Amino acid sequence: MLTAFEAEASVEAALMAFVRQAEQSYETAHDITLFVFALRSFLCWHRAPELLQEPATMQRVHSTWIQQNEESYTRWLVSANDDPEALKWAKWTFQAKTSILKEWANGLAANVTSS
Repeated sequence: MLTAFEAEASVEAALMAFVRQAEQSYETAHDITLFVFALRSFLCWHRAPELLQEPATMQRVHSTWIQQNEESYTRWLVSANDDPEALKWAKWTFQAKTSILKEWANGLAANVTSS
């Protein structure tokens, strides 16, 4: 599946498109396990380390995800839907995305400094 992104010039754009598709694909079933697996799989892609070549890239990705999370919360507030289940998927995916990406980046940085 990741070979579909080989032609993408920007790994950042590939990540954002891949994550958005995974969120949409697994949302109906609220299958966070498959979402986490998909994200971890993307980060095993041979081009994923390109995300760390420009320091601003990781900050842009994180900022975009924060903005998307805030937009989900705002949509929920405006909807007057008191059921917190509507927010669950957005919260789960936001937490998964941010923690997995941070863990991955820290792991790569640790491997570089210990080499």
